[in-house]
Amino acid sequence: AKFIGSMKKETQLPMSDSTAQGFLWNAIWLLLNISMTLLNKSIFVHMDFPYPITISMIHMICTCSFSKLLIKYGKYPVKDLTAKQHRHVAAFSLLFCANIMMGNIGIKFTSVAMSQVIRASIPGITMVLSYFLLGKSYTIKHLMTIILVISGVCLATYGDLEFTTLGLVLQITGCVLSSCKSVTASKFLVGELKFHPIELAYRMSFYAAIQMFVFAAVLGETRSIVDNFWEYDLRLAGILLTNGMMAFFLNFSNFMFTRLTSALTVTVSGSLKNVLTIIISILLFRTPISVLNGAGIVVTILGATLYNFVSYKYRK
Repeated sequence: AKFIGSMKKETQLPMSDSTAQGFLWNAIWLLLNISMTLLNKSIFVHMDFPYPITISMIHMICTCSFSKLLIKYGKYPVKDLTAKQHRHVAAFSLLFCANIMMGNIGIKFTSVAMSQVIRASIPGITMVLSYFLLGKSYTIKHLMTIILVISGVCLATYGDLEFTTLGLVLQITGCVLSSCKSVTASKFLVGELKFHPIELAYRMSFYAAIQMFVFAAVLGETRSIVDNFWEYDLRLAGILLTNGMMAFFLNFSNFMFTRLTSALTVTVSGSLKNVLTIIISILLFRTPISVLNGAGIVVTILGATLYNFVSYKYRK
């Protein structure tokens, strides 16, 4: 009752040019996110490279490298952090690392449709976490649009719900981690430290790359890659490098989007991304679609549109 009651007391924020920038970074983030999802699945299935943790490590190495170059030559300011603040960044990188790995590993054990059904719960989880951890308050209209988005994704993916118990556990864990990551990133970007997205990407990815290397070694991926090293060609290397470069731009656009909007807005866009991915998959692979699936796609897009309209109204 306290949570619902507080939602009636929405703080009205002043509107600025950041809204237009937020929509721009939203579009960039959506495009990169969909492309990355399809490319990762293609690498697992068609490139005979079933190493999700190693792919995640490549993402972090590229993010760290390109961020460092931008900091050095783009003259982005870097803050002097205390030992305690470094520990906070390292802890965030571990959360970020776990979120990415759960997503990449989970997609190997569930169908794309089942994955989207489970991840439809992320906006709801993020709303609750934002209330308790960030002190955010939302209106009843916000709550109704979130319910609409979640319902739409479930309808859009109904009918292809193949999964394993392990895949289900991994996906649910990934949902919680994704929500925690979005809320924590918001604290770093607009909280006390107010990191520039480039600096946060650099600091986070540096620690995350080391963590993922350790995980890959412990879980046997590194050994398997070394044993099969001569079976890989330059084409795969080029695709992995391209994948890593896309990951850098994806992480940067994610932080810019979060900085200009909110953690909840990012997760609502994530739900819209899930449905757009389904639409693109249908067009590319000529997948048959039922009336129920089509209705779900329409409902999700409508819910995301209404959410953005409600957010715009209360920021005006």
